[in-house]
Amino acid sequence: MHLYGDRFHLAPLTVLVDPFRLKEAFKIGGTRNFPESVYYIFHKQLEEADAIAINKSDLISSGDLRSLESQVSKQFPEIPVFCMSAKTGAGLDSWLAFVESGADTGRRIAEVDYDVYAEGEAVLGWLNARLQIESPNAIDWEAFAGKLLHTMKESLQTSQVEAAHVKLFLSTDDGSVVANLTTDAAEPVIHGNGRTESRKSELLVNARVNTPPDNLRTLVERSLQVAAGNKMATRVLSLESFSPSRPQPTHRYRQVAA
Repeated sequence: MHLYGDRFHLAPLTVLVDPFRLKEAFKIGGTRNFPESVYYIFHKQLEEADAIAINKSDLISSGDLRSLESQVSKQFPEIPVFCMSAKTGAGLDSWLAFVESGADTGRRIAEVDYDVYAEGEAVLGWLNARLQIESPNAIDWEAFAGKLLHTMKESLQTSQVEAAHVKLFLSTDDGSVVANLTTDAAEPVIHGNGRTESRKSELLVNARVNTPPDNLRTLVERSLQVAAGNKMATRVLSLESFSPSRPQPTHRYRQVAA
């Protein structure tokens, strides 16, 4: 590669996609929940991929999955497509074999209209937060993460705004919880690792939602208040809610670098 090629070998770039968002982007039934500029970014990400992995195969029928795979292959005929489930492990072996095969990487350059791209990024409110949560008694933090995301989901539905994603990472002294909500039409996914009952935790929140940043901040803060109740003390270590500025690529190649 042009930069640091003597120090690193890059594996093929895999773009991981949610099958339900893929159906939205390809206008397969239902309605589209975001402005067209958001789907423009989605398509550009697929266009420059070295491989496309359709995740969550355990949540979609085999017929719908094969149909999606066919549509993606038809639109991007030179890009390998893999179907997998990160949860069950189905399909991971074939994808990993491709990643480790030494296949070429970075062989596609997407032509980007940065005005449309900037609009697609700015239409979503972005939020990043780090909090410390304490309780006088031991708390089941996996249950807390579930309550927080369900409260967020209800708030989003009440406000009639759509989440691109809400991601949580909650850590205690000897355990952690990973949780996410990728659409307010689905159930949150929550997974605990290790012992997740204690009196103290640190919580990271990352959210992208189709609403102004100030409204997103209010939704998150209110949901935290509901989930924490009056028995937990919540301390904000950092919190920023914003719309990103127009992208200014540091390195923009017009042809594939050797």
